[in-house]
Amino acid sequence: MTAVSYVTTVYNKISEIEACARAQWRQAGEFEREFIFVDDSSTDGSFEFLQSLAEQEPRMRVLRKPNGGPARALNLGVREARFPLVKFCDGDDILTEDATSVLLDGFAQGARLVIGRKEPVGWTATPETFRRTEPVVFRTLPGDALSEAIDHSLSGCSEVLVERDAFLAAGGCDERLFIQDQSYIRRLLALGTPHLLTEALVVFSPPSEAGALCNNSPQIDHDNNAALMWLVLDNPHLPAAVKRLALQKCASRGWKYARRVQGRKTGLDPAFWAYAASYLPMIPVTRGLFQATLEPYLRTGRVRQPEKPAP
Repeated sequence: MTAVSYVTTVYNKISEIEACARAQWRQAGEFEREFIFVDDSSTDGSFEFLQSLAEQEPRMRVLRKPNGGPARALNLGVREARFPLVKFCDGDDILTEDATSVLLDGFAQGARLVIGRKEPVGWTATPETFRRTEPVVFRTLPGDALSEAIDHSLSGCSEVLVERDAFLAAGGCDERLFIQDQSYIRRLLALGTPHLLTEALVVFSPPSEAGALCNNSPQIDHDNNAALMWLVLDNPHLPAAVKRLALQKCASRGWKYARRVQGRKTGLDPAFWAYAASYLPMIPVTRGLFQATLEPYLRTGRVRQPEKPAP
């Protein structure tokens, strides 16, 4: 029988985690399951509340780790998972009742990574009013999957179901980054992991608060660029065209932020020169050029970087 480990990362989500947990408990389908919640040293009582929830569900485990960001928390949860498939979830997201069954259909077609769609509560429906009326259709990324994922900044967490062994073989989330969903999908695709995508809605996200991580665009864009930098540096065998594309995406994003948001002048910012160099094939793709694309975000003082990978 199929078996799924749900891995949920939590940091200060006391008002949302009960709905998140109960949506997981209600998942339709005949498969064995366990529920792992990893608290990243919450300060609002989330950990204690999770412990009380676990008294209602014997298949639920609650872990606690020193604060270091969702990337490390997710990796810890996957390492602790007992089952071959892992369903990720953020601590404030709500799965549709059939989310896991929908994604499992992709595994039945040979995928080891399946990604669905996520939308804000109330955008087209709410968890209470949602009813699936359209058939679920799967597709693969066109052409070179890794290039497509880089070009469109493919990422995700709560909408993903993945084979545990494939996730671990790819190195999981890059722990040199704070955010969890900017690295592991592209790491998996770099290894040629069979994948499927669907536009089927499988998860709702709540309205975000002003201080939420999803509203910290410097952190998100920094980690997106850093994820691509480390992907290229860790995989020197990647085709030159893929490396060049990764640098172009990073440089374009970094220079646009420096110019539009920070008012930096052409020729007077390292991100501009990285952008110019990224389109000159005679200039090699280097770590220094990637690092120049990170500087606009680092200047904001809003980017958190883990000090070192967890042991």
